[in-house]
Amino acid sequence: MRTDASPSLRERVGLLSLEALPSWPCFGLMLAAVASSLACRSSSGDRAAPPAPSAAEIKCVDGEPNDVCAASCDAGDLQSCELLAAAILRGRLGAADDARAADLEQRACEGGRPSACVSLGFTYFEGKGRPPDEARAWDLMSSACPRDPGGCGEFGNLYAFGIGVPKNAARGARLLTLACDHDDGASCEDLAVLVAHGDGVPEDLARAARLRQKACALGHTKSCVALGLPRPRFPKQPGSREDAGGD
Repeated sequence: MRTDASPSLRERVGLLSLEALPSWPCFGLMLAAVASSLACRSSSGDRAAPPAPSAAEIKCVDGEPNDVCAASCDAGDLQSCELLAAAILRGRLGAADDARAADLEQRACEGGRPSACVSLGFTYFEGKGRPPDEARAWDLMSSACPRDPGGCGEFGNLYAFGIGVPKNAARGARLLTLACDHDDGASCEDLAVLVAHGDGVPEDLARAARLRQKACALGHTKSCVALGLPRPRFPKQPGSREDAGGD
C-alpha cells in the first residue's frame, strides 16, 4: 500500500502537501482553480497590441511565476494550463474557484492530455466545480486510464484507503483494476491488498497472489519481497511511483 500521494498527484488535485500538515490524519483537500486570460493590451489607444507569444516562446515549469504559466496556457500549451491550475490548488493565486479549476482541466483534457481527463473525472466524483456525476466520471476515467495508468492508480489509491478523501473501497478497486490492467505495478499491489482482505471486492487469495506476482514482474520491489522473490534488477523508470518508499 502506498501511504503518500506523489507530488504530481497532489499538484493535479490540490491535496495539501504533507510538509504543511502537522500529522497524516489531518491530511485534507483544497480544491480550487483559476482561469487566466492575459490579453496583450497597449498602453495607448493609438498603438496596436503586440502579437501574443507562441507556446514555444514561453517556458512554463512547476515553480515558475504564475503569469508565465498563464501566458503559456493562453498561447496554447496545455501542460501549462494544468500547472497553472496546480498553482491555484496550492493557494498561490488567492480565493478558491472550483468551477474555473474544472474549466482548466477540461480545456487540457479536450486538448488531448489524459492526466487532465483523469483529474476531471475526480472532479465529477467529488462534485467540486462540476455537479456530481458518477457516470460522467467513469466515462472520463475509462477513456483516460489506459493512457495515464499511473495517475489513475493514484486516485484509486486515495479512494481505496481513504487518503485525503472519504474511503470508497469499491471505487478505489475499480480504478486500481483499470490501472493494473494497463501495467501500473503499484496499482496491482494496492489491488492485491484489497482483494486479499475482501475490501471493496470479493475476497480471493488466489487472485491476490496473481496480482502481486504481476506487480513484481512490473518492477514493484515490495511485491517481490512479499512473495519471497528476488528484487527486480532492472532500473526503475524516472519519476516512477511504483515503489514508494525505496528499496
